[in-house]
Amino acid sequence: MTTEPSGGSAAGEARRAAMRAAARRIDRVQPWLRVGGALPPEDYERLRAAGVTHVLDLREDAEVDNGVEQLSALGIERKQVPVPNRQAPTSEQVLEVLDWLPDDDASVYVHCQGGFGRAGTMTVGLLVQRGMTIEEAEREVRADRPEININDAQRAWLEELERSRIER
Repeated sequence: MTTEPSGGSAAGEARRAAMRAAARRIDRVQPWLRVGGALPPEDYERLRAAGVTHVLDLREDAEVDNGVEQLSALGIERKQVPVPNRQAPTSEQVLEVLDWLPDDDASVYVHCQGGFGRAGTMTVGLLVQRGMTIEEAEREVRADRPEININDAQRAWLEELERSRIER
C-alpha cells in the first residue's frame, strides 16, 4: 500500500515556497518606504544595504524573535507598533508612526510576520495619510509587492482613514 506524502499537493507546496520567498523580499514602494516580512538577523545587513534607516515592526510581542536588538548595531532604529494578526492598525498608531519618522532622508521598512496583511495595510495607510487615494496607494504598493492581502476589516479602516485624513 502506498500513501500520499504529507503536506499536500506539489502545487500547494510550490505556492507556500513562493510565499516564504516573498516574505523575505525587501520591496521598495517609494524612496522612503519599503515593505516585507520579518527578516531573520542574518538578513539585517540587507536592510542597511537597501538604505533602510528605520524598521517598523507590526508584530505582537509573542511573534518577535530574538535578535532584533542587532538592528541598532547596524545604525537602524526599530519601533514596534503591535497590530494583532488580520486586524487593522488604529489611527493613533499611524500618528505615532508618522511622528516617529524624521522628515529628512529616513527610509522605513514596514513589516509584520509575512509582510502581506498588516504590513500591506499600514504601507497603504501611510501613503493615504500623505495624500494618495486608497486606489493609488494600493496600486503603488502592489506594483512592488503584489502579494499584499488587505481583508475587509483592514479595508474599512483604510476607507475611514481616507475620509478623515488624520490631522498632524
